[in-house]
Amino acid sequence: MSKPESVKGEECVNYEGNVVTAKSVGDPCNCRFKCLEKITNEQQLEAFERFYNIATKDEQDLYLQGLVHVSSIKTRRPRVQQFRENNKRNSSFKYYVLIATERKMICKKSFLSVYLISNKRLQSIQQLLQAGVTPTDKRGKQEYFNKARVFKGTFKTIQNELLECMLGPYLGKGDKEKSNYVAVIAD
Repeated sequence: MSKPESVKGEECVNYEGNVVTAKSVGDPCNCRFKCLEKITNEQQLEAFERFYNIATKDEQDLYLQGLVHVSSIKTRRPRVQQFRENNKRNSSFKYYVLIATERKMICKKSFLSVYLISNKRLQSIQQLLQAGVTPTDKRGKQEYFNKARVFKGTFKTIQNELLECMLGPYLGKGDKEKSNYVAVIAD
C-alpha cells in the first residue's frame, strides 16, 4: 500500500495483498441534535473530499486539530474523594465541520462519520491538542531495534560473540534469511 493512496482514502492494495476499498462518507448519527440533518449530503461530501485531498497525515491531523475545540471542565459534582482523584477527564471537546467558511458544531459520532477516521486517531489528536503539541507522523521513523554498536577497539572475537548472540534465535531454527534483519555497526 503506498502512503499517498492510503492517506487520500483511495482504493489500494495493502501490505498483505488485500484490496482496501475507497473511503466514503459514513452513516448518520442518531443523537438528539440530528447533526447530519443540518448538513446536506453535498456539504458532507465536500468536507470529506477537502480532508482527503490534504497530502500528508501530519497536515490532515493539523486540519482536524483545528476543528476540535478543547475546554476545561467548569463544574464538578461533589463525589466520593477517591473517585474524584482517579477521574482522568479534565477536558471536554466540541467538534466542528467546515462548510465553505462556516464552522458548524456536530457530535463526536458525526465527526468520525464525516471524516471517516477512527476513534483512536481522534483520541491521539485530542491528547496532542491538550498538550499543545503539533501532530507529527512517526510511522516508520523509529530506530532499528536490532542494531548493536561495536567500538573500534573491540576485538574480533567479542564482535563475533555479539553477532552469535544476536543471530542465535534465528540460526537455531535453520532460517538464515532472517539474519538479514540484524545490523552490526562499527564506530
